[in-house]
Amino acid sequence: MAWDAILGIVMKKNWMIACYLLVLPLQAEEMEMICNQIIDPEEEILCQEECVEEVCCEEPLKRWGIEGRIAWYYPLSGETRQFYDSPIIGYQIEGMYQLCGRWQLFARVAYIEKKGKAELEIYGKDSMTHCPRLLVESFDTSLRMRIWQAVLGVQHEWMLPYSLSFSLGAGATYSWLWNKHGVEASHYSGYSWYSVGSKNKGTDHALGGVIKASLGFDFTRCVRAVLFIDYSATKFAEHDFDFSTIAGGVGLGVYF
Repeated sequence: MAWDAILGIVMKKNWMIACYLLVLPLQAEEMEMICNQIIDPEEEILCQEECVEEVCCEEPLKRWGIEGRIAWYYPLSGETRQFYDSPIIGYQIEGMYQLCGRWQLFARVAYIEKKGKAELEIYGKDSMTHCPRLLVESFDTSLRMRIWQAVLGVQHEWMLPYSLSFSLGAGATYSWLWNKHGVEASHYSGYSWYSVGSKNKGTDHALGGVIKASLGFDFTRCVRAVLFIDYSATKFAEHDFDFSTIAGGVGLGVYF
């Protein structure tokens, strides 16, 4: 009887050990599946993508934008400054499109109009009074110019703290010039003055380039104020008119 009891106990323990060994792989497999679900690389990548999308939704890159600007132009040519005194004011509309990263394509249209004046006096000798320096001719010329300018180029934007941004870019320009000269000439006949008036109009066009920099401040995600400065090289060959300038001004833009 004692041997039967001992044999029964041993068999019972062996059966329990066998059951435990049979269940252990199943538990290990379930644990592995749970671990794989927790640290699944695909789900981790997906989670990262969702996190990135959430960040982008909070502050997305501005894909499109348009700015209205007022610019003050300073001609680099002394002759141009002699005919057209300061200030020379122009108006600009500039649009941008986000390319890759912080690179942007920009396009601009500018309009400039200015009245100027030129005076020319010719001295000679009067045969009646034998005066060696007598004003014999005087030219009073009224000038007016209108310039349309189109710009296309690329720029790079850097985001700064405190809702600031800085951009630097360059592009090519096409400029169209319309000008008018109204001349009133006064001649001395020896006894009296007489005047002759005439008007002349003409157009010209030129290719050039521009380098630009701007500092922006975001009031909101969609509204930005801009301070800018540009250098442009433009010379109209037919009229021998150099309108290379340094321009600066302010603008207000909407982005979406």
